Amino acid sequence: MAVVCVYEMHQSLAAGEIGSAASIRDRIAALGPWLHPIELLGIRVDEVAPATELNPEHTRRWDALAGVLPKQMHGWQVLDAGCLDGYYSMQLAERGARVVALDSWNIAVDRVRFIAGLRSELDIVPTLGDIYNLPDDHYDLILCVGVIYTLENPMLALREPAAKTDWLLIGGGFSEHQEPVLAFQRSATADAVQWVPSRTGLQEMLKAVGFDDVQPVDYVEAKYGIYSARKS
Repeated sequence: MAVVCVYEMHQSLAAGEIGSAASIRDRIAALGPWLHPIELLGIRVDEVAPATELNPEHTRRWDALAGVLPKQMHGWQVLDAGCLDGYYSMQLAERGARVVALDSWNIAVDRVRFIAGLRSELDIVPTLGDIYNLPDDHYDLILCVGVIYTLENPMLALREPAAKTDWLLIGGGFSEHQEPVLAFQRSATADAVQWVPSRTGLQEMLKAVGFDDVQPVDYVEAKYGIYSARKS
């Protein structure tokens, strides 16, 4: 039933019927919980339907990413792999980029479609898919934040961005090992297994798939890091 409601909401948006502030709040609540402080028509989505794990570090991560990105990205083709609630996609599109917002969760794609309906001046393309089979295109930048440590096969996942961009910005949680390893763990919230790289492990994996210039982005958070990987 909820899926039908979300579909009808987007049909309404596609028809140009944005609706009242109350109806927008209802739509935000139906698509929650939201992890980031996204503002839509003066309404903060995380105040209407916040995630239980709401963390100020999530916005600090964007601040770190923004520090290595150009302020103007007009003409850029960007892929946000693992877009979640569309926060990074919005930020990139506001800089002028055309953003393919990709996620394997239907609810994540629905959130981004909702945002794109309200912010039609932004060039955001909501796309259902996963990191193992990216849309067939070449991108000026691929952003992949909060994905690598959730995967059963992170090495295979890195081969896809390596084939489709010369610049990858990647962030995630890491194991505490100092040596380059993948640490096995079971997901606490899903029936899945995960291989979590150490920081040195991720750097070696990125080099192995063709990114020869791998540098940490200036950002400090326990067990979390962001890396810029480029091809020379």
